[in-house]
Amino acid sequence: MTQEEAVSKVVSLACEQIGYKEGQNNWNKYAEDPMVTKAIGWYAQNQPWCSIFQVWLFINAFGYDNGVSMMYGCSAGCANQASYYQSHGAFYSSPQKGDQIFFYYGGAINHTGIVVDVSGSTVTTVEGNYSDGIYENTYFIGDDAMIAGYGRPDWSVVADEDPDDPDEPVEEVRAYPTIRYGDGLKPNRPLNTVKAWQCILLSWGYDLGPDGADGEFGSYTLTRTQSLQRRVGIEADGIVGEETWKQGIYMPVK
Repeated sequence: MTQEEAVSKVVSLACEQIGYKEGQNNWNKYAEDPMVTKAIGWYAQNQPWCSIFQVWLFINAFGYDNGVSMMYGCSAGCANQASYYQSHGAFYSSPQKGDQIFFYYGGAINHTGIVVDVSGSTVTTVEGNYSDGIYENTYFIGDDAMIAGYGRPDWSVVADEDPDDPDEPVEEVRAYPTIRYGDGLKPNRPLNTVKAWQCILLSWGYDLGPDGADGEFGSYTLTRTQSLQRRVGIEADGIVGEETWKQGIYMPVK
């Protein structure tokens, strides 16, 4: 399977779901899938389910192990799911078909969908838990106030771009970027790593002050990072390295 075929497979599955309506109290068929429960670690029925729908898509399109690997882990929480991509260097400011799109609501990442088309200045998505069901929507790509960024699945898990040369080495990005006090937007970062970390702090319940998740590692972010580090039992140095990322992004979402 080529990457193009893999993208087409999951996008087609997403489009087939358009028009699905949830039941009473957020009941939905996607949270009933036992593979989804296994992937996220708890039974998430009757909860906001936009991220659950994305997990369902990749697991059903490619199988349990492949789906989880492609998403770098699975969560029912949008901010946590975004941070899985971010911490693996797979979070971008420009979309590609098949990306997982993340949206800001209420000052944090609180909604997600899948990119099914990119055309000129617009991106078309399929989103679960949009109003009362699954809908197709179109947005301007430059709407930075609404669009947090795009998580790019690891297509190499299922795609072989050169089947005649299976031993050709593939470079993989698996680094946890280190951020610290004074950091912000930098040219070498695929979007704003600081903002992704701030969204994790918000998901833990930390107040980031009047500027919220502004993408700048200031004093509020520093003290809240140290508080989280003390809370999970690691050195409270205020530096977000691999261990701090791991402790932050694997917080149970309930």
